[in-house]
Amino acid sequence: MRIFLPLLTLSALAAAAFASPFSDAVRAAKAAKTPSEKIRLFTKAARLDPGSPRAWAGRALALRGLGKNSAALGDFNRAVERLPEDAWLLARRGETLLDLGRLRAAETDFAAALGLDAENVAAYLGRGQARLRLEKYDDAVSDFSRAINRDGANPAAWTGRGAAYAKLGFGAEAEADFSKAAQLAPQSGAIFLKRGLLHRAAGDYARALTDLDRAVELDRKDPTARNARGTVFMKLKKWARAREDFSDALKLEPDYPAARLNLAGYWWTARKNRAAAFQNIELAFKKGYKKFGGLEAHETAGEYLKGAAATPEYRRLRVQYEK
Repeated sequence: MRIFLPLLTLSALAAAAFASPFSDAVRAAKAAKTPSEKIRLFTKAARLDPGSPRAWAGRALALRGLGKNSAALGDFNRAVERLPEDAWLLARRGETLLDLGRLRAAETDFAAALGLDAENVAAYLGRGQARLRLEKYDDAVSDFSRAINRDGANPAAWTGRGAAYAKLGFGAEAEADFSKAAQLAPQSGAIFLKRGLLHRAAGDYARALTDLDRAVELDRKDPTARNARGTVFMKLKKWARAREDFSDALKLEPDYPAARLNLAGYWWTARKNRAAAFQNIELAFKKGYKKFGGLEAHETAGEYLKGAAATPEYRRLRVQYEK
């Protein structure tokens, strides 16, 4: 549950109240049923009062609703220019930067938001996610813990801290946090996926399958859970089930290199089908897979491709696609 702080100062609200056409446009935009209609009406409001952060922020949120984060960032920048010391705005811009992969800029915005409002749970969560992805795992634990202290019923805070604990190698702590998150959000497939991956890493394949089955059941359109479950079936040498999961993951997301490489591993290890294995390796490379070092060290997706990297076929494909 995110904390949403007031966007405008009292003086800005009072000024906006005198602009009747502007206020009417903003009210209509808020009441609009679709993101496209909201964008149209907030655009109208911005034309009526270009100096108001309210219209730019509203349009930015609507653009994010359509997944147009680059355009949303431009509008958030305009809003922040007009109201630079607003914690809500800075946190929302930070979330946009996070989704765009601009992790350090996101971390900076969340820190600025917290400088203005030390109780901003959304900013702690956002900075925790940025730090998790920046591999600042101890700092991430600290941020997620602060979020938990302020909103203990927030499953995202428990899940985030669990992920950071897992990266630090604290398996018991990670499992406890994921379990708490699952209690708070029992319909979240993503939480069961994370706990299932934790069990897989610990070699507890029975518990991993229980959680990954649940993750697949809760989100049948998520290819990640199916791919992860397939890797557990590979560990258990349940080859047919593994192939089925990898194939289903690719039906859901044809441009999923990890599932493609896992399917290649199935052909290479379980069926000794060299041609089918390299066909899938090449398809993964075509889709942008570039983690050649991990593949050749037999990590993650390369676990079941041992020996493949020493072949002329692999060397030819690497030269062709690593450019």
